[in-house]
Amino acid sequence: MSTLIILVAAFLCVTALVAAIGFWVMGSDESEVEDRLAMLTGSTSSKQANEALLKGSVLARPLESSQHMLWTTLARMGNLNLLFEQADTTMTAPQFFGIAAAMSVVGMCIPFAAGMHPSIIVPMGISLAFLPLMWLIMRRRSRFKKFAKQLPDALELISRALRAGHSLGSGINLVAEEMRRRRHHD
Repeated sequence: MSTLIILVAAFLCVTALVAAIGFWVMGSDESEVEDRLAMLTGSTSSKQANEALLKGSVLARPLESSQHMLWTTLARMGNLNLLFEQADTTMTAPQFFGIAAAMSVVGMCIPFAAGMHPSIIVPMGISLAFLPLMWLIMRRRSRFKKFAKQLPDALELISRALRAGHSLGSGINLVAEEMRRRRHHD
């Protein structure tokens, strides 16, 4: 029975690792809301859109782009503090890496204690080390979805305040108070 539980845990950890790597590598630069706003405001011309498509094309860059992917990943690691801020967490980088290291050690101890094959120890440790990153990315996405959901209401509230003769600053204050009130009621 305990072997079955450990095998299921190993499967879930490897699946979580694959999902985390997928989120990390395939992260999008702009959300749908940003795309719609850019289209509505006309901030991107068709020429710029075509250049952006060509720039992201496989034909525009060399086939050995693994070095580029390495630099992109390292640049994203530099934005870890931004990720913490966007996920609305007070965690610092040393705390984050400490939790990841502790999860890795736990992941290595579980198969060792269960007497499983030694080849499972390292993958299990690596997959559990990525769980804090997955949690952080999911928390960030959740916060962005919540923001995108509340944005139309906030813009409507600002437009009503402006039509009523209030200044833009007081309209923004009204939105802040309303959103704070809604958060306390939820």
